[in-house]
Amino acid sequence: MFELIGRKKDNQIVITKQLCDDAIRLLEWGESFIQATILKSSGSVPRGTGACMLILRDGSIRGTVGGGALEAGIIKASASVMGNSTSRKIDMVLDGNDLVATGMICGGSATVLIEYIDVTPENLEIFKQWREQASVNNGTVYIFGAGHCGEKLAHVLYTVGFNTVVIDDRAEFANAERFPEADEILVPKSMDIPFGNIAFNTESYIVIVTRGHAQDELVLRGALRTEVGYIGMIGSKKKRDSIYARLLADGYMQSDIDRVTSPIGIPIEADTPEEIAVSIAAELIKLRAKWKANDLS
Repeated sequence: MFELIGRKKDNQIVITKQLCDDAIRLLEWGESFIQATILKSSGSVPRGTGACMLILRDGSIRGTVGGGALEAGIIKASASVMGNSTSRKIDMVLDGNDLVATGMICGGSATVLIEYIDVTPENLEIFKQWREQASVNNGTVYIFGAGHCGEKLAHVLYTVGFNTVVIDDRAEFANAERFPEADEILVPKSMDIPFGNIAFNTESYIVIVTRGHAQDELVLRGALRTEVGYIGMIGSKKKRDSIYARLLADGYMQSDIDRVTSPIGIPIEADTPEEIAVSIAAELIKLRAKWKANDLS
C-alpha cells in the first residue's frame, strides 16, 4: 500500500474529485498506475507543492503538474518505476536549456515523488476516502436551473474540484443522465422549497440560471434569506434592474441587493452555454482562492 494518505493530513496534496474518480476507475478495472506528486518546489515552476498527476502504463496521463519539461521528465522517469513496481524521489531542475527547448518562460527546481500504485483493496479504499474528503473540503455550488447553462456549468465545476448540487423542478432536465458528475440532484415541486430544507452556509455558492425571469426572482428571494458567501444570477442588466426594483419595493434593503453578482461571471463576452459556464466557473475559482487566502491569513 502506498504512503500518500499520511501526507494528505498535512494538506500537501492537491487532488481533485475528478482525479480521484480516475484513480478509482483504474483500480476497479484492475489497472495499476503511477502517481507523481510534487513534494517541494522553488523558483518558477508550472505548478507548486502538492500538485499531482496519474501516469498509465501506456504513457497517457490523468491530471497535470503543469506540462512542459517538468512533466515530460516525470513521465520518462515513471517508466522505470512502473517496470520495477517501486517508488522513488527525483530532483528536477528547469535550467536555461530547458527554457530554450520548450519555449517556457519559467525556471526552477522540484522534488517529485513517483509512486507505483498497485491494484489492492487498500489503495482503492484510500482513493475513495480522498474522494469523500475532497467533497467535504471544496465548498458546494448550488446550481438552480438544469437547462443548457446549468448542464455545462456542472461539468466545468466538477473538473476544477467544486461540489455541485443541481436543482430544478423539471425531472426531465434534472436527472443523473444529464448530470452524471453532480454530487446531488434535487427535483422540488417549487424552486423555493430547497431554502427550507438545505443548510446553506458561508462557504456555499448559489448560481441562478433558471428557465425564466419569474423563476430567477423566486430563487433570488430565497437566496437572500440565507448566509451563503456568493449569490450570482444570470441575465441582462435590464432584467436584473427590474427584479431589484421589485425586491426593494417589497422591503428588501440595498445591502441585500449588494450581495448579488449580476450579470454573473467574468466578463469575457461569453455567448454560448459552454462559454458562459467557463465565465461563471472562473469567477467562482477566483472567489474560492480569495476565501482560502483569508483562511490562511
